[in-house]
Amino acid sequence: MACRRFVQDGIAQRRRPEVLGGGLIYILGGRTEVEALSSRGDQILAGPRILGADPFVERLVAYGEGRLRRMHAIAERSKQTENAFGGVYIGGDRSW
Repeated sequence: MACRRFVQDGIAQRRRPEVLGGGLIYILGGRTEVEALSSRGDQILAGPRILGADPFVERLVAYGEGRLRRMHAIAERSKQTENAFGGVYIGGDRSW
């Protein structure tokens, strides 16, 4: 019953400006500030309430980019090997 009351109270509040427009927009001070950052070429990776401070996010992105580069390198070597054997694929699952 408490859950139902909570939802009803939220519906009664309608649209509240402090929760609209996305978390990052709100954290940065509004859409105007986001547009100013964008026009200067500044990049905000994520809101600190979501992923923490920028150094953590930067390490996370660098890790993901490194994994992506390795996956592309493996795929490229696989294509080269396939071409070396006359286009005949010798291997297992190619779904990756």
